[in-house]
Amino acid sequence: MSAEAADTQSIPVAAANAPKEMTTVKEQRQQDLKIRKELTIATYIRALNRGFLTPLYDFFMKWAARESVFRPKLVRQAGISWQQRVLDVGCGTATLTILIKKSQPEAEVVGLDADSAILEIAASKAATAGVESRLT
Repeated sequence: MSAEAADTQSIPVAAANAPKEMTTVKEQRQQDLKIRKELTIATYIRALNRGFLTPLYDFFMKWAARESVFRPKLVRQAGISWQQRVLDVGCGTATLTILIKKSQPEAEVVGLDADSAILEIAASKAATAGVESRLT
């Protein structure tokens, strides 16, 4: 292919601010499962480096990282508005995901983590907090 032909070749680009599509919870879960199956993780280290410590994750984070101090400040500094979409990559037990959703209930907030055990804790925390968030 000549350099001139390469310059004129069109490349599809996805719009970053495309409108949200209305989907049912069932459709969203099916889409989430499809995405999970497509992802391949070569090396994976569980939270705290040991699976049996996963239930203690929140305790360690509160004690070691003082997250109750910095996370609310982080959410305020982010200035998230009701029409924005937020992806919390490596959401862990969803502490930040829940804070964001509580601060802007109308925003679309998704928590993403590779550890299914920690996502179970996250789902329980979100339900206890009365927050509807997508955790995958």
